[in-house]
Amino acid sequence: MRPSPRHVRSAAAGRGPRHLRAGAPAPRRGRRSLVVVVLISALAGALTLSARAIPQLSGWRDGTANLQPAAAWLGAYVQPGGSFSQQAQQAAVADLEAGIDRRLGIDHTYVPWGAGIGWRPAWDLAQDRIPLITIGNGGNTDEVAAGAHDGYLRQLAAQVGALGKPVFLRYAHRMDAGRTWVTSPQSFVAAWRHVHDLFAGVAARWVWNPSAGAFADDGAQADAYWPGDAYVDWVGADGYNSYGCGGQTAWRSLSQLFDGFYVWGSSKGKPLMIAETGSTEDPADPARKAAWIDDAARTLATSMPNVQAFVYFDAAKTCTYRVDSSRQSLAAFRRLAQDPHFQTLPLPPTTTAPPTTRPTATTRPSTTTAPAPVGGAVGSRLVPSGGALWGTSQYSAAFEQQMGRRFDIVHFYHQWSQSFPTAEERSLADGGRVLLLNWKAGASWASIASGAQDAQITTTANRLKAFGRKLFLAFHHEPENDTGSFGSPADYARAFRHVHDVFQRVGVSNVVWVWNMMGYVGGYGSIYDTLYPGDAYVDWISYDPYNWYGCRPNVKGRSFEQITKPFYDWTAAHHPSKPLMLSEYGLREQGAGMPSKAQWFRDELTALKTTRTRIKAVVYYNTVHDCDWRITSSSSSVSAYRDVGGDAFLNRL
Repeated sequence: MRPSPRHVRSAAAGRGPRHLRAGAPAPRRGRRSLVVVVLISALAGALTLSARAIPQLSGWRDGTANLQPAAAWLGAYVQPGGSFSQQAQQAAVADLEAGIDRRLGIDHTYVPWGAGIGWRPAWDLAQDRIPLITIGNGGNTDEVAAGAHDGYLRQLAAQVGALGKPVFLRYAHRMDAGRTWVTSPQSFVAAWRHVHDLFAGVAARWVWNPSAGAFADDGAQADAYWPGDAYVDWVGADGYNSYGCGGQTAWRSLSQLFDGFYVWGSSKGKPLMIAETGSTEDPADPARKAAWIDDAARTLATSMPNVQAFVYFDAAKTCTYRVDSSRQSLAAFRRLAQDPHFQTLPLPPTTTAPPTTRPTATTRPSTTTAPAPVGGAVGSRLVPSGGALWGTSQYSAAFEQQMGRRFDIVHFYHQWSQSFPTAEERSLADGGRVLLLNWKAGASWASIASGAQDAQITTTANRLKAFGRKLFLAFHHEPENDTGSFGSPADYARAFRHVHDVFQRVGVSNVVWVWNMMGYVGGYGSIYDTLYPGDAYVDWISYDPYNWYGCRPNVKGRSFEQITKPFYDWTAAHHPSKPLMLSEYGLREQGAGMPSKAQWFRDELTALKTTRTRIKAVVYYNTVHDCDWRITSSSSSVSAYRDVGGDAFLNRL
């Protein structure tokens, strides 16, 4: 049994609501009155554009491309107000485009089961938009796979083929979200492949699209519904910030919704599409939705480059996600739409929009400010001159406020191809915190050491170099339990050195290198020497000790001194000059006859000052995984941990 927990490293993506496509739509707020306000605001200089030049739309009309843009596509599902007549639908699209002063790259429509594709895809193509057509919802997957609906599906294929241009086609989206007509993952896969084969020869690009929640827990649910690389052109997902609606009480950023999707989808090597998303308003904060949209724009441009299509759900159904739900929200969406991260598409000449005169584009200020000096208490390798740094995983502003002070270190986990630092991490660093980032290998250690993964290493190195601020980076933390599946201990050491060397060639000077072990000398002491890359490659040594009492059977309770002693002694004998960090540690509430969790924390502070003085940073694993490690497991624990954090021995950067 592994002596410390095997944690799920990717963020759990939020799940968006299930929208009903039938039924009377909610009345739509007028948009044109707001357009004038937004345009006047733009003329006043509120809009700033990135200096990055983006080529115009090209290359997809011949039907051979994968509909991948030079920049990202911006799209929407646009719900009309009042009626769903052809005139109302066209007016709604034109109204939105007038409000954002550009044409949509993608227009999203839904085809009810048994119906044809209708007039709208052909109209979109004539207007130089790419149709995203969702089909298949309601068709029993067992019956579809068995060919019982081939006549209807062939009619759809003929209608799509008659368009004469490539379109996005999405079959049975959110198949993972409890659809009664999806009888099993295996049935869905069989149905998807069958429908795909029926459309052979049609200029369609297939978008496979579960809910964002399917990518939690390293995408185990998504794996079950994956039909195979040969059957998918784009990987999509749906997720919503439904704050205050449908029982949702958490406000979730785009990154929080889609980080799991981004990591999983990027591993497929296919372009990614956020095919449905949106945010509600916060009644207590009229500017909060606008800030959500602005943050989404930054996240897409800086942290999610593989998302090559962003399709907003501009509708009011179970929840109201309307772009124009407030003046601030419409202005923010216009800023997003005008960002050169998205493919430039001017309004069609037939649009009766207000004048589109805009101020001359200016260079957008960098989203990363110049690195601020990290206080006088630490050196160039972030080692404090006295005391220790205090950190946490599972950061939240509310928890930090409860502690009465800012954390020195905030801890996050990333997969091999993920873009980081994320927008959230950048924001936390801008607030004076230091990032501790764990980066899990996405290929064998031997492959990394050989240079076969240099493209990804270089991409990450350039991204961290551009970030500018000092940060801790741990390459493939806790490798002891992964020897065999990723390679030998010697392979790991070579891979670590190679990653370090590539960063050096790129000119990265702001990364502080952390060698992060489980630290279980009793089980892995014989391989630590071989795992170690060398003093020239390691700035800090880190380990992850836990007090397992009350979580695993027949385990005795241990104090902070006891859980840290074995590896502390090993490092003293082998690498005494290296500063030590606990990048994970924790305990649950203790039973009768044991020192309380609160007392355990107070004893920890005493040990750091007396017997564990080489430990220069402590980062608590503040979450539930295998056990309830959270500080908030009792009011007495919260009080004690707050007192510990308030001690002058623990630095405040």
